[in-house]
Amino acid sequence: MNSKDVPDILLIFCPPRKVYYPPLEIAYLATNLKLNGFAVEIYDLNQQLFHAANRNQRRLWQKTNEHLWQNSDEMNMLFEIMQTEIAGLLNDVLNSQATAIYFNIEYPNEIFTCRLFAILKKKNPKQTIIAGGTGCCTSEQRQHLLNQSLNIIDYFVVGDGEHAVINLMKACRSEDDPAAIPGVIAAKYAPDNFHRASVLDLDTIAYPTFEEFDISSYQSKSLPVKWSRGCIERCIFCRNQI
Repeated sequence: MNSKDVPDILLIFCPPRKVYYPPLEIAYLATNLKLNGFAVEIYDLNQQLFHAANRNQRRLWQKTNEHLWQNSDEMNMLFEIMQTEIAGLLNDVLNSQATAIYFNIEYPNEIFTCRLFAILKKKNPKQTIIAGGTGCCTSEQRQHLLNQSLNIIDYFVVGDGEHAVINLMKACRSEDDPAAIPGVIAAKYAPDNFHRASVLDLDTIAYPTFEEFDISSYQSKSLPVKWSRGCIERCIFCRNQI
């Protein structure tokens, strides 16, 4: 942490996903942000909400129920039924004075995450909201997120996020315009108005330390390893084709 014990950025991972091990996506970001001098806090709301849920509610995390997270009425019901648990988990986030909050977006957490955008922005309107992950790959996905969040998102990170998020945070710190950063889209512009980042050389980033996570709170005794990124195919039907 910095001298005032205030993080520069919060990294948030929303449900649903199996809680076998910590999410590798934000673990990578956390380690590399720290190595570049940024104070980071992680909130794995997926893991926290799963443990706060009762046995019946935990069925929502089953693969067969993924579609329910894509239904607005179901999400309204979830926020109503688990409002005490959700409010408790968000307390620290709402009171944080971090400059920015990064959300990892992926199917099917889009609607749940957009609900959080609205709650957080209402409490801290000056906080920068950043959305990244596989749920932001296409212009259609980004427009859907803007519609769902009522245009609350400030920036999208498209593709590998390590360099893009670090450079975005540097720009926020120096009050420079982040619009020219490869892989970063200022949401106030058109969803396709950005400089595409080059393919990431994995040797230029550090492997995550996972020191931000309570490993004992996950079901698996192992940690995830990623040998490569992306896909060698370019299937025309794939919505995550970049």
